[in-house]
Amino acid sequence: MCFRKRTACSPPEKARGFTLIELLTVIVIVALFAAATVPIYGAWRVKLERAEVRNLLIELMRLEKIHYATQLTYTTDLENDLSASELLDDTRYRITAQACGNDIAQCVRLSAVREDPAETLTMDSRGAYTPANLWK
Repeated sequence: MCFRKRTACSPPEKARGFTLIELLTVIVIVALFAAATVPIYGAWRVKLERAEVRNLLIELMRLEKIHYATQLTYTTDLENDLSASELLDDTRYRITAQACGNDIAQCVRLSAVREDPAETLTMDSRGAYTPANLWK
């Protein structure tokens, strides 16, 4: 039935847009993808930070060996004796240096400790890397 005067009646136009079910389906799919990628991203970030700290420990050991060549002893003061404060500032790990045995002049051990997830990487001037599986 047409109520307009002097015009032809046309069928009602179909509503345009998305239904609520379609929008909810898209939201659920996006949420599933996000839930699947968050753990992968977290693991990737930890591996990246571990690789960065390994490179940092190698660089600090290089500086320790230069210090040993000039002073005939290693040092535990990384920031002052090795001028490594810029290197130590940009990491989630706490970096320390200590004597391997009783005498710092013979051997130094560098350690990188992380709180979350808990892990410790160490290397010493004799070439020991622990734990071995984190140095691969």
